[in-house]
Amino acid sequence: MVGPVNFPARQKVARLAIGSNWTFDWGRLATAIVDADAALVLSIQHTGAWFVLDFLTNGGGGGGVTELAGAMEATGLQHRTALHAHTGLNMMVTKVEALPVLSATGRAIVPVRDPMLAMLSRHARHPLLAHDHLVGSFVGLAEADLDVTYIRVDCPESDRRASLDAVVEAVGWDLGEQHMTTWAGDWPIVNGSETIPAKEWYRARQWDKLWPVLGPEITALLAARPVLVPFLKSLGYEELPWWTL
Repeated sequence: MVGPVNFPARQKVARLAIGSNWTFDWGRLATAIVDADAALVLSIQHTGAWFVLDFLTNGGGGGGVTELAGAMEATGLQHRTALHAHTGLNMMVTKVEALPVLSATGRAIVPVRDPMLAMLSRHARHPLLAHDHLVGSFVGLAEADLDVTYIRVDCPESDRRASLDAVVEAVGWDLGEQHMTTWAGDWPIVNGSETIPAKEWYRARQWDKLWPVLGPEITALLAARPVLVPFLKSLGYEELPWWTL
C-alpha cells in the first residue's frame, strides 16, 4: 500500500450538533409513525436513501416524502408518508436514544452500501470536503444493533427482489406486483453522483492512484475493519476491495 503523500486540504464536515439540554419526545414521533402507517428511512449519506424513498413513494406511498426536521415540528404525519432521516445515523454522535426508539417501530429501513463507494460518491460532489466522518457513521450503525430492515443497494441482481420484498413486509404496504417486478428488474440509479476517475481506480484496485486523493478516508476505513467487516458480512457482503488491503 502506498503511503500518504501531500493530502489535499479539505474541510471537515460539520456534524449534527445538538446541545446537551436539547430534548425531543422521540416516543411521540414513534407513535405517530405507527399511527400514520408511515415508513421510516434512516440513512447514512450516499448510501441509497433516495432509491428506497422513490421505490416506496412511486409504488403507492400516498404521503410522499417527509424530512425528519419537518416531522419533529409537526403534530402528526400524513398517512403513508415515507419519513426520511438523511443524517439520522449521524445523530448517534449526540442523541443516542433517538434511533433505538424510532427503529423499535419495526418500520425502519436502512439502505446500506460499500462505505468506500459512499465516500467516493460524496467526493464526486464535494471534492473540497473530507468524508471520513462517514466511516464513523457506519461504525455507529454496526455497533447500534438496531431493529431495522437493511437493504443493500449494491446487492447482486439475484437478491434484488427478495430485498424489496423485505422492505414492503417491514412497512406493511402493498405496492403491487407490477411495481415490484419493474423496480427489481430496472434497479434504477436515483440521485446518483457523477462518474469520476477515482471510482474506476477503486474498482480496479489501483490504490497507488486512489491513496493521494482519499488517503485519510482510506486510513479511517482500514482502522474500522474489525467492526465493519463482520457487520457487512452479516448483510451478505462476501468481499470488498479494502478488506484485504
